[in-house]
Amino acid sequence: MLRDLGYTYRESGNLARVIPILEEANHMAENHTEQNWTRERSHVLNILAWTFREMFQLDMAKEYMRMCVTVTREAFGGQHKEFIERLCNYGIILHDRWENEEAIKVLEEARYLIEHYQNEQFIRAQVINYTAKIHLRWFLGLIYSEEKTKKVSNHLRSSKELHEQALKIYSQLYGQHKGRFNAGTMMTYAVVLRYYGKLDYALELCQKAVEIYRAAGHITWPRAATWLADIHLAREEHVTAVRILEDVQSEHERRALNISPGAYHPKALLGEARVLVGEVVTGKTLLEECLAEWKALNLDGEHYWLVRTKSFLKSLKLKRLSSGVSVQKW
Repeated sequence: MLRDLGYTYRESGNLARVIPILEEANHMAENHTEQNWTRERSHVLNILAWTFREMFQLDMAKEYMRMCVTVTREAFGGQHKEFIERLCNYGIILHDRWENEEAIKVLEEARYLIEHYQNEQFIRAQVINYTAKIHLRWFLGLIYSEEKTKKVSNHLRSSKELHEQALKIYSQLYGQHKGRFNAGTMMTYAVVLRYYGKLDYALELCQKAVEIYRAAGHITWPRAATWLADIHLAREEHVTAVRILEDVQSEHERRALNISPGAYHPKALLGEARVLVGEVVTGKTLLEECLAEWKALNLDGEHYWLVRTKSFLKSLKLKRLSSGVSVQKW
C-alpha cells in the first residue's frame, strides 16, 4: 500500500511526499528475507530512485537504482524482464549524470538480454526507446562542441533508427499515437526530426504528445511542451514559442514541479526565445541565471543544457545583436 501511495504522489508531481513514504516501505521490506518481500523491495527502490532523479538528486538516484538492480537480480533472476527494466532505468540515470559510456554499456546489456524475450514486445520497446533517448541526449551535448563529426552524426542516426523501432512496437501494442508510452517516444522522436529538418512532422508528433499528457493530467506535459517550443523556434515561430514556455513556467510554479534532467530546461529555452523576439537583456539575464543554477548543481561541463546555453550566449556576444539570432539547424 505504501508503494502504491508513493507512486501515485510521484505521478501527480508531489515529489516531496514520496520520499518518506517509500523509505518507510523500503525499511519494512529489507527486514524480511522472503522472496515476496524482496520483490516488493525491488519495486519500492525503483520508484524511490526515479523520484530522486526527478528531484535532480542524481547521486541519490544512482545509489538507489544501483541498489535496486542488485535487489532485482536477487528477487527475479538476472534474465527476468523486471531486471531488464531496472537496467534501463539505471542507464538513464547514469546518462543524467553524463556518465555516457557506462550508460550505453548498461543499455547494451539490456538489449542483449531482451533477445530471450522475442514475444515480450513491451519490454523490447522499452529497452529500444531508452537507448534511443540516450543517443539523442548525447547528440544534443555534442552538436555545440563537435558540430558535424562522424561521432555526432552516428548518435543522431542511431537515435532515429531506434525511435522508429520503438514507435512501431508501441503502435502495434496500443494503437498509433495512443497512450503515454507512445507519447514519450513521439516527444523525443520529434526532437530527432527537428535536427533532420523535418519540422512539420516533428511539430505534429510533439503536439500530439502534449495533448496525450495533458489529457491524462500527467506531469510530463510541460517537458513535451518545452520540446514543442524548441520546434517552434526552429520554425522561426518565436512568439508562439514564448507563449508556450510562459505556460510551462506557470505550470511549474503553480504545481511546484521539478525540472527533469531528461528534458530541456524551460527557463533556458525561454531565455533564448526572449532574445529571438527582441527582448535581449531579459533573455540574456534568464540564461545567465540558469548557468549560475547549474554551477551550484555541479552539472557536468558537457551536459547539453550547459553547452547549448553557453553556445547561444557566445553567439549573441559575437554577433552583438540587439534582436534575433539564428537557431542552429542540423
